[in-house]
Amino acid sequence: MRAADTIEAHQNHVSPSVSHQRHRRVPYRLRRPSSHAGGGAAEAIAHRRGEILVLASIVRQARGVTVPALSTDEERVWRNLMRLVFLLPRALGEDLQRTCGLSSTQYSVLMHLSESPDGQLRMSDLAGRVNLSPSRITRVVDQMSSAGLVERRRPETSDGRSTMAVLTDQGISTLRQAWPHHLESVRTLAFDHLSAEETRTLGRILERLADHVEDPR
Repeated sequence: MRAADTIEAHQNHVSPSVSHQRHRRVPYRLRRPSSHAGGGAAEAIAHRRGEILVLASIVRQARGVTVPALSTDEERVWRNLMRLVFLLPRALGEDLQRTCGLSSTQYSVLMHLSESPDGQLRMSDLAGRVNLSPSRITRVVDQMSSAGLVERRRPETSDGRSTMAVLTDQGISTLRQAWPHHLESVRTLAFDHLSAEETRTLGRILERLADHVEDPR
């Protein structure tokens, strides 16, 4: 990194192989936030998260593992990917809340239930599909149940430990009203800015990366 764009910083580090070893001072450099960052809190967080990978090579070298620093192209990809990870869900969620009164999580619950057989899923399966913990999905479904969007039921063949989340008629109606608004947001924020070829290429790349993170074998 260029000296003009960096500030000196230090981080304490204990070798994982020697837990009783005294802390060492490991120097590294942090890049100043770029002027186009916009000053937003989400972008600032994304900027810092991007720096984690950039600095990883130095930290790992201190542990006896050599990892090359990111190239200019790699850093550009990583930083902008981190920006999107924060900015895109927030923008989509704000649009949903403003136009339909739904959170992104609630919309995701309705969508996955609508795509499942008989409009229902085990709570544990639903939690996995919307990437929530069991306790969190329970709170979300309880809130949506109070609004009449879903119901919680015990299947007749239940062993007493399974609970089903079931999409109601009101939930279906709400999803049908929300879907066009959500689709418009997705197109406005993403696909209107990509050509057909770029969309196909990006789709293949993101699928490969997601598959690897989900199952890194």
